[in-house]
Amino acid sequence: MGDAEYIGAALAIFVLLVYKLWVLRRAPLDRKPAIRPICAVCATGFFNWLFAAPVIAVHVDRAMRIPNLSTLLVGCFGTATVCFISMMLLYWHYPRERAWRASRWPLCGYGLAAAVMIVLFVVGPAVPEYGVFDFPTAVATVPYLGAYSVIQLTTWAIGLGHAAVLYRRFARETPDGQPWLSRGLTTIAIGLTLLLCNLLILLCAVVVRWFGGDLTYWSTAVAPTINAAGGIIGVLGASIIPLATRAKSIQEFVNRANATFRDHRALAPLWRALRGVDPGMVHTPATVREWASIEARLFWRIIEINDWLYQLRPYSDSALVSAVIDAVVEQRRHLGDDESAEAALALVEAVLIRAALHDEAGVGRTNASSLGAADSPDQARNAFVRERARLVATARALTTSAADEILGVVVAR
Repeated sequence: MGDAEYIGAALAIFVLLVYKLWVLRRAPLDRKPAIRPICAVCATGFFNWLFAAPVIAVHVDRAMRIPNLSTLLVGCFGTATVCFISMMLLYWHYPRERAWRASRWPLCGYGLAAAVMIVLFVVGPAVPEYGVFDFPTAVATVPYLGAYSVIQLTTWAIGLGHAAVLYRRFARETPDGQPWLSRGLTTIAIGLTLLLCNLLILLCAVVVRWFGGDLTYWSTAVAPTINAAGGIIGVLGASIIPLATRAKSIQEFVNRANATFRDHRALAPLWRALRGVDPGMVHTPATVREWASIEARLFWRIIEINDWLYQLRPYSDSALVSAVIDAVVEQRRHLGDDESAEAALALVEAVLIRAALHDEAGVGRTNASSLGAADSPDQARNAFVRERARLVATARALTTSAADEILGVVVAR
């Protein structure tokens, strides 16, 4: 496992950390205690994987002039990660007060293990620099450092094994309506199991070294591969969970955004046709955020179209309205068209708008002052909600061949 894999895993965890901090900042006060252990897991896991990268480890050791200091950092951050995983699971499973009381035991236990590891590393003899996976077996028979390796590997194995069992149990207890949450928890359990296998291989290699055996190939070639797979799978499972819990809202957001974008484009022909009524009414976005928001742009497009229609007021000419309706009815009867009433009304309104904009129709672009007051101020305020579907249907009918044909008939009269 090279630098790219370690640093890549660290960056993936860092992205997850940034997301969890964003969630923590916006979470209610009663939910913050349950989110803090997750942030702590991501933070310590990030440094654990970062210092495990050979290129980072070499530079840290040389900068501090302490051989294998990066190995100690990996051991301490890894122990902290396992501790916070235990706390995270407690907060998931128990109420906040009980979880905090139960969390004191992991804090004391793993804190004591980390303190003992630091003492053993300090009092141990100086040894040449080794990689993270080379160090346990290389110092297996070295006084103090051999005990350091056993305590580290055993502590991690107990914590990760317990966490894997709990994740699998939580996955089985997940309600039937949340399949992706169950899959995410199962994926994390698989990743933790692989990390546990890596630790057991290293621990076996240390014990075998005591008796003169050699499992160097397993500890330096097989174990890193399993460790990398476990880390990647674990991060993947942790990424699935927030997506799974928000899958419905994400799908609704995507569908709403698609509908908004589709309607905004559908209204373009009608908006361009009416813009000449009063170009000064075109809204100019005040901020970049408003310009980038497709919902805000659709809202203002509907407001502008309605305002232009109020100024145009083709409905004030009852003779024109009757002529257009008769032409639409005649066309539908002639073609045997079974379109809905909404589609027919949209076609009528589209032809009326085109007739009002057509110089030869006799209506022209009427001065707004001669049209009287708008029907209701409420209509403008609620335009986005009440008029969107009607205007979209009208815009789609505006440039159809049926509108062309009926407009020709009306103009000829």
